[in-house]
Amino acid sequence: MEWTKCYAKLSANPDDFEQWKNLLAASHSLGGGLNKGTAESDVQLFRFSYDNFLERFPLAFGYWIKYAETEFMLGNTEGAETVFERGIGTNQVSVELWAAYARFKIRVCHNVDKMRAFLERAVSHVGNHFYAHSIWDVYVEFERREAEIATENKLARLAELLSRIIRIPMHQYAKYFDLLRDISRQLKPDELGWIKKGKDKSTNNIYVSTQAETARRWAYEQAFPRQYFHVLFVKEEDLQAWRRYLDFEESEGNLDRVRMLYERAIIATSHNEEIWLRYIRFMQTVSSSLRVHREEVSTLFRRACALLPIGRLEVRHLYAIHCESLGELALAHDIYMSILGAFPNSIQTILLFVNFERRYAYSQFLAQGKSVKKQAAVHQAVQLLMQYLDDENSLRNVEKCEILQLLVDYLQVFPGQAPANVRDILSRYEPALKEEYRFWKLAMDYEVERVHKPVKDVSAMSFQDTLTELAAEDESQALADEKTKRLSDIVDKALGSLLRLEDKRALLKRFLAYCIDQASNVKDYEKYSAVLYNLGGVQTTPPAEPLDKPGDAAVSAGAGTSTTTPVAAES
Repeated sequence: MEWTKCYAKLSANPDDFEQWKNLLAASHSLGGGLNKGTAESDVQLFRFSYDNFLERFPLAFGYWIKYAETEFMLGNTEGAETVFERGIGTNQVSVELWAAYARFKIRVCHNVDKMRAFLERAVSHVGNHFYAHSIWDVYVEFERREAEIATENKLARLAELLSRIIRIPMHQYAKYFDLLRDISRQLKPDELGWIKKGKDKSTNNIYVSTQAETARRWAYEQAFPRQYFHVLFVKEEDLQAWRRYLDFEESEGNLDRVRMLYERAIIATSHNEEIWLRYIRFMQTVSSSLRVHREEVSTLFRRACALLPIGRLEVRHLYAIHCESLGELALAHDIYMSILGAFPNSIQTILLFVNFERRYAYSQFLAQGKSVKKQAAVHQAVQLLMQYLDDENSLRNVEKCEILQLLVDYLQVFPGQAPANVRDILSRYEPALKEEYRFWKLAMDYEVERVHKPVKDVSAMSFQDTLTELAAEDESQALADEKTKRLSDIVDKALGSLLRLEDKRALLKRFLAYCIDQASNVKDYEKYSAVLYNLGGVQTTPPAEPLDKPGDAAVSAGAGTSTTTPVAAES
């Protein structure tokens, strides 16, 4: 059976869009072609095919239409309506889908008021779409037929509808003006209530305004080769066209039109995270207004996570942060865990998750009424970081260095305990990470950034205070010497490791820079400069700046000899 062959091929590659199309085509041929007499087992295979395809590609609006129309053809009117509702649930700005749904409703719904309510629902979603003429045509035709059987005010309702449409900048706008002019000639004076005399613009003025607004948008619209969903990634020039169009609509300031354009953009660029992120940020900026509730931002995040490929992590990270900001901590935790379930080695997710766990633990302590310091929550985060570091199989060493950096940052939260703890931690993971440049850089940075008591200006002090401060300077001098010794020990260990030659040179240059800029003496400078030279590196120095600037009143004849100051060539 052809269907079975197609399904077998999909099992090997479930993301093959073309093979899915073959499966759907085969499902229509089941039992010699679907009809009202088709066996129930074949109908179930047909539904199975479409359900699985549309779960994977929910933005493919044409297939929702084909699915619903086939259900209707099979005599399943209720099932057809269910399919249409599912389709517009994920394609709320698809004019084609709404128009097909409206035509279906007209065939099965014989209650005029309910039908008008449905059409109003449809145009509330897509009435401002640049190509909304498809749904407005259905609405106009419905009112035209109703006018033919009305006993009074036959054309007044149609004229009122057209007076709304002519104000919308969209493709094929002109035909609605022509129709309105024709109808206006047939209306009685007391049926012209759709014109607010003295307050509204004339039809000609409206036409000029709508024409101008349509022309402004057409300049952007014609730049798109495709405005529908496709599995192929959008080209950069198409992305740039969407960016320019979005910039334009945002500058116009009409929130409904901006949102409509964003909805259209995420369909055409659905696999691209950029437009989703821009849409979310835009909605967040207007979420404080009365017209937009923060729940809409949450809904947008959920849609993005459902439609974007799982590997698009930034939007999922932002969603977790958004949930945390709303106090939905359990949901934020679940989001992080779902990402780590799919990408256990995502270092960015791990770092965000550990920081979240620290904040979450602190909030739990407070919720339980426990009087604790933040160090208790930090302690839990430290334990989690060490679990990642101790796992020999989960992360590469370069990624573990990033974990170690955060761990060192956390340990320094503990007043009075950090130096010993940090050095112990660095010693603990040195055997595993000693071939990573970032590990040695972290060890050096920690020692360099250790802050000692600054030397004060003694010129304005009393004699006794000066003696006290000078004694403190001796202590500070000893600490500075100790720091230099620790740094030189780190460099010696790095030089003795299997670190790459260029990384050893970089560490040496960092140490030489420290010797000149911060050390209490330069006795190590010559020693390690020689080591750098032997490794093929040269500690270069820039030309000295002339002691005498042009324009100085006195120029020293003996100033021809200049001195240079060694500096680090790299960091």
